[in-house]
Amino acid sequence: LVSQFYKNGSLGQYLTTNSSISMDEKEEFVVEIVEGLDICHSQNLVHGNLKPSNILLDEYYHALLSDFSTNHMSPENPNTIQRQWLAPELKEKSALFTIASDIYSLGLIIYYI
Repeated sequence: LVSQFYKNGSLGQYLTTNSSISMDEKEEFVVEIVEGLDICHSQNLVHGNLKPSNILLDEYYHALLSDFSTNHMSPENPNTIQRQWLAPELKEKSALFTIASDIYSLGLIIYYI
């Protein structure tokens, strides 16, 4: 799988190196993430691994969701999932990612921003 390279990195990297971003910039990130997730969910697509490092920033610092890999359909794959961004119910081995679990992760990201 090949994807475009985004030289501005991820939202996680950006927030780590820019601790004093404006409220307007934070709001813009949140709106873009929500809009992207809404598009996915309207197509019944669950992200399943939503976290700041999977939100890339383009050349204009617009947020883009990334890492829609099929190996994220279950939380049993510990190699690619950071558990702190997961909904509590996903800590059960038989749990599956859902739109609701994406929304939980979104809430954590909004708080993080």
